[in-house]
Amino acid sequence: MVCAQYNNVSMCGGDSGGPLVCNNRLAGITSFVIPGCPPSGHNGFAKVSSAKILNFIKTYMSN
Repeated sequence: MVCAQYNNVSMCGGDSGGPLVCNNRLAGITSFVIPGCPPSGHNGFAKVSSAKILNFIKTYMSN
């Protein structure tokens, strides 16, 4: 899990599964947001470099 925030921008309801991109590389997948989607709120992402998450992605991408 990784939390992130960016200059008064927030993910919101319906954004689950969206990307967190850092330096043109996928770093995370949106997992949760702060209710009400405040612009200063932090967002939670599944960290794709985690072996468990990466294996899950590879399994379903190969089908």
